[in-house]
Amino acid sequence: AGDVCAALLGTNATNGNADENGDATDANNDNYNAGGALLAQGEITVFDTRSGESSFSFPPKGGIGAVVKAATASSSSSSFREFRVGEVIVPKDMRGMETQINYLEQQFIYPGIDYRIMTMTDGEGNEIFSTESLSDPRQKKQALLALRPCGWKLQTQLWKNYGMNTDWPVQISAGAISDVVTTRFNTDSAIPRIVSAFRRDWKTYTLALAVALTPIPASLLARNFVSFYVIPSASMEPTLLKGDVLLVEKFPRVYERTTYGDVVLFKPPPTLRDIVTSNGSQLSSTSLFVKRVVGLPGDGDIR
Repeated sequence: AGDVCAALLGTNATNGNADENGDATDANNDNYNAGGALLAQGEITVFDTRSGESSFSFPPKGGIGAVVKAATASSSSSSFREFRVGEVIVPKDMRGMETQINYLEQQFIYPGIDYRIMTMTDGEGNEIFSTESLSDPRQKKQALLALRPCGWKLQTQLWKNYGMNTDWPVQISAGAISDVVTTRFNTDSAIPRIVSAFRRDWKTYTLALAVALTPIPASLLARNFVSFYVIPSASMEPTLLKGDVLLVEKFPRVYERTTYGDVVLFKPPPTLRDIVTSNGSQLSSTSLFVKRVVGLPGDGDIR
């Protein structure tokens, strides 16, 4: 263990003491108010060290290796699940585990919510970093995990929606939660997290889902009822210039609605296509012609 000191909000450190509860004394407050720095002290405990790991090795180790291992691990194993401080776990609503889930909910541990393991102690109250450091299976199950939901908004929702009247973190034994949790990187956590999100704030997530899906019907509408076309030639000048963009509606009963003077797009008949291509122009199978209507069926004298 070692002391860590940090000078905050200033460049010059000041001398001051703190009482047993960590509150700065009046002398320190006076120095701070006078424009000096605030001296913060804490402790770091080193539980273990590792070396020679690289996220870019094969198979990957380090951070990427831990993520891959968590994502591919099966959460249906009957063996005890190991825990580490700092890990984010997600409880699941599993069949046959109703009694266990109900107990966890009484402790404000709900399925589909991300909880971070803040600290961990063994059965005798000694701080540990991982349950892997305990050799006895009974000691592993007796280890106490201090859990806190990830994010202040999530914590507020639990206070408001579930009537929680205590502060975080809450302690739960590893044995009580080992069989019903997975990591947030595991695909098994996806459905519980989605269900939990809608239960907590269904209005917000329904609106977000609607906004996300809006481009799908919009694109279908655009493809079937309206389209954009670019004028590639000068044949319709001065009404339409080369490079102009047309917004064309394609609603049903177009023939019944067409009248004199309308500008229409149409697929050219074979005779007209042959005339155009014989003059050196190139047409694709999807090319359309744009012209103004000067005659309708039944007209005998078109000028």
